[in-house]
Amino acid sequence: MPIRALRCIAGAAAGFLFWWYATPIYNDAIGAASVEILQMDKRLCGPRADSVDRKLFVQPRLCIVPTATIPADQMTYNIILLAALFAMRGRRVIACIVSCIIVVMTHILSFAVSIESTYANANGAWSEQHYSAFERQLWISTEFFWRLVGMFAIVFACWWIAQSEERRHSGYKPADRPAGSRRS
Repeated sequence: MPIRALRCIAGAAAGFLFWWYATPIYNDAIGAASVEILQMDKRLCGPRADSVDRKLFVQPRLCIVPTATIPADQMTYNIILLAALFAMRGRRVIACIVSCIIVVMTHILSFAVSIESTYANANGAWSEQHYSAFERQLWISTEFFWRLVGMFAIVFACWWIAQSEERRHSGYKPADRPAGSRRS
């Protein structure tokens, strides 16, 4: 088995262990940061987030609003992919750290989107009373896109940019192709 494949598997295993054991503490921190963003939405009445096990419970502080439950661990597991991708090449520690910071920032935003989407769509009459049909569709579509595409795209983008920078700094140049050859 090639060394890169072994490094990828080892990175994925390390990423999984980190994600599994750090999730409860991490969810508290990310939840607190995301509700700070949501202070701008007055419909949520100054939300407070509490992490219990692998879920995030969001409750209002200033008025009566339903509680939202977010499956927080489902929003952060892309860190496993990030660890696997960076372990394959293993040279650019700074790029990996910067990528982790970017992914953490997206986790904060994804929690905020998920909380807003839950309030807009999962609370029956309250949701319909406080959100227009367009807003409900916008929030659910945004969350759906993020969970299906965005959370993986950001990891691959960080890794690809780091690899491009590594090639640029190392003086890597693709081999010249013969005049008659085509790119496949």
